[in-house]
Amino acid sequence: MRDGMPQENKHVSHVAIGDLIWPTRCARILDEIILANADVVCLQEVEPTAFERDFLPALSAAGYDGKIQQNDHDVGVATMWRRGRLRCTWESHRSRSLVTVLQEQSESAGPGQSEGGRAAAVVNVHLQGHARETLARVKQLSSSLRQLSNHGPRHHGVVIAGDFNCSPQSACSAYLAFRAVMPGVTEYGREVAADVTRVQHHSYSLERVVYQPEATSFTFTTLGARSWCGVLDHIWYTPSSLRCVARRQLFTEVSDDLDVSRPIENRLF
Repeated sequence: MRDGMPQENKHVSHVAIGDLIWPTRCARILDEIILANADVVCLQEVEPTAFERDFLPALSAAGYDGKIQQNDHDVGVATMWRRGRLRCTWESHRSRSLVTVLQEQSESAGPGQSEGGRAAAVVNVHLQGHARETLARVKQLSSSLRQLSNHGPRHHGVVIAGDFNCSPQSACSAYLAFRAVMPGVTEYGREVAADVTRVQHHSYSLERVVYQPEATSFTFTTLGARSWCGVLDHIWYTPSSLRCVARRQLFTEVSDDLDVSRPIENRLF
């Protein structure tokens, strides 16, 4: 994107140039977010300027508060939450994640009073992108979860969501599912190096929202690709305190023409 105009890109050559202009794209993104009517929204690859100018005003008007990750990069992750239902009581800005603890607000609590409601931690991630950066991705998850566990306030559940830049068959999935990466785990067809198995354990019991059918699913991250398509965005949660009652899968069928079928909703309660 340059001066609001898209540049030539072979990965999105099937998209009309008018649909790539930022005001058009932004309006459609905002429409999708508002239509979803979620209590918590996790965004990745958000430019700080776009967050302050486009996303925050529109979503604030729709009833959300939010924060963007503070880092030295051109883009970051952003987390929004429903104002009046949730409030942010703690935050941690990591190199590849934004960790927030969101507490339920009581309708009976007055201004300045402690609501004392349940709290959920949201770990919004955009992990290292290169296929061979397995160790970096696992360390980024480890760092965020240890920071939350050691320094965050009491919370009743955890949701980890975002762009993992790896498939469900990966070291990151093994790390979250089993609290550590065991020897023999493969990622992108290669067994992970021994140093990945030595990354410090985390303390949470987590489960992944399963996408069906995984063999053909893909996300916004790889929609424009004409070669490999795979799930790179994941949602993990603590099943002891949260349960997945529905999911919205943006694309459930893939054809040569990139047809899409009906969506399925994603919700955590």
